[in-house]
Amino acid sequence: MSYRIAVAITCGLLFFIMGKFGLAEHLGVKRFLQFAFFILLAPYSLVALYKKPNTILNIYVLFLLVMFITEMLHNTFINKLILIIFSLSAVIAIATSKSSFLYTGKTIVKLAYYFSLLACLHFIILLLFPEVEKYGLIMMTEQGLERKDFHILSLLGFVTGEQHSFWGLNFTRIRSFASEPSLLLLFFYFPMCLSIVLSKKLFNKETVTIGVACLLSFSGSLYMAFVLSAAFFLIIKILVRKKQEKSLVSGFIIASILFIIFFSLNNDAVNIFNSPSEINSAFDKNRSFTTRSNGIANSLNIALASPLGATQGSNLPGPIVLNTVVSAGWIGAAFIIIIIYRILKATNFFIVNNNYNFASRFGGSLLLGGLFVVSTFSDYGMTGYAGIVILLILYKVLTAENKIKSM
Repeated sequence: MSYRIAVAITCGLLFFIMGKFGLAEHLGVKRFLQFAFFILLAPYSLVALYKKPNTILNIYVLFLLVMFITEMLHNTFINKLILIIFSLSAVIAIATSKSSFLYTGKTIVKLAYYFSLLACLHFIILLLFPEVEKYGLIMMTEQGLERKDFHILSLLGFVTGEQHSFWGLNFTRIRSFASEPSLLLLFFYFPMCLSIVLSKKLFNKETVTIGVACLLSFSGSLYMAFVLSAAFFLIIKILVRKKQEKSLVSGFIIASILFIIFFSLNNDAVNIFNSPSEINSAFDKNRSFTTRSNGIANSLNIALASPLGATQGSNLPGPIVLNTVVSAGWIGAAFIIIIIYRILKATNFFIVNNNYNFASRFGGSLLLGGLFVVSTFSDYGMTGYAGIVILLILYKVLTAENKIKSM
């Protein structure tokens, strides 16, 4: 294996080590792996930047540099600065690669597939033996994991401790090793989209397994993404029939803006997400949607008051642009807007380039649904290492002209 490929795979492994995916921390090896992988990654990125100095103008690099400077000015925690340095190293390595970034993407998809298998198994075990739930009841905070006695069942994933019902069937929500179920939008949903884009096939074991794990999480953010995906699928079909495919990107942007305005001004809007019956408590997302609608209003107020970034940001999830203003100012938000816009155009290109076949339309619709949720509703983790890397990989794969070879 060449150094270049080793670095590419390392970038994929770090996707599930950095941030709020807690397996490495649960095993007590997170700091060791971060240090070992950084030693492997940093020299490669420095050499790549030396050979291609114009990489500094890459939109992802510029965004991270702005975030780093903003965090420095606000005397932030050293941990955040280290996270940004990791992200910069990975982004430079991926951005300068001609084809090795495919190994990064495939590594992310493979790991998401294996974690999804564990999550599905975990769900079945908890369904059959609910008394073992306590062994996975591990909380993950900003300071890290709550230390508990290690148990072999905790290697299947963590649980929320929430009991739900679905047509009389009681079950426990799963979240794999994420700090909360909505983070599976980042760790499972987008890798599922990446799987379709990489393989150009809708039904493969990775896509199906990850999709099932997403459904079993009963996360409001993921379900919202799936519903929006269905809507985008129908919209694409109508636009193709009317030969107005170019309207897709502009329509996405307009709909996103209207959604943010509607939920920031109408506090009662979240009531439409109430569960219709007590027997379907799994779909009672009133609290979840209330939190996120409050996040929209909160981030908007901070963004307007602190155009260069705030000393203390919002702890609530919300639209990625508004939350980026809070952490990196309007300059950083401008870069995020460009990043999202380019991925939207690349998704449109992917659908057109594959002659509007079912797999490309379905995969593109799933990606649009996820991006809409991130843009308007819940941006958990999207400006951290995992979020920036998955957005960059999706963009590069969507626009790649070279054929994808198997690993």
